[in-house]
Amino acid sequence: MEDKLYGKYELPLKLFYIGNMFRYERPQHGRLRQFNQFGVEVVGAKNYLLDVEVILLGYTLLKTIGLNYLTLKLNYLTVGAARTKYLAVLTAFFQQQELCADCQICVKKNPLRVLDCKIDQNKFDIAPKIYDYLTEEENNEFKALQSLLTKLEVPLF
Repeated sequence: MEDKLYGKYELPLKLFYIGNMFRYERPQHGRLRQFNQFGVEVVGAKNYLLDVEVILLGYTLLKTIGLNYLTLKLNYLTVGAARTKYLAVLTAFFQQQELCADCQICVKKNPLRVLDCKIDQNKFDIAPKIYDYLTEEENNEFKALQSLLTKLEVPLF
């Protein structure tokens, strides 16, 4: 960061962006190198209430533009030793599967990216779930996040 935003402003820092973006990798079929994107970020604080705020903002925006039949699918990434353990179990699972060429590369680089595969998606229903590897603190935080979103009438999958 050229302007050192992390040292200039009070944290947490809430940012938004909107504009033209460009893909670095070669475009896949039906995807262009240039595309439009918008988003929001909150940096400098770890608090599930900030996650609720960002999710609620996105949900409200989508409803406002007319997407009324939404169900949100939440995920929660663990950190530290719990993440290392999960990635090892996930990698071992993938190594026992017949995967497409791209997925075989992803297993070595970033096993979580394999879960995005459209070709082998049907094989992942029995994959180890990250929720089984959350620490007690992370599990409590994730349940609190889900509970609050449910109270705010955000439909969750």
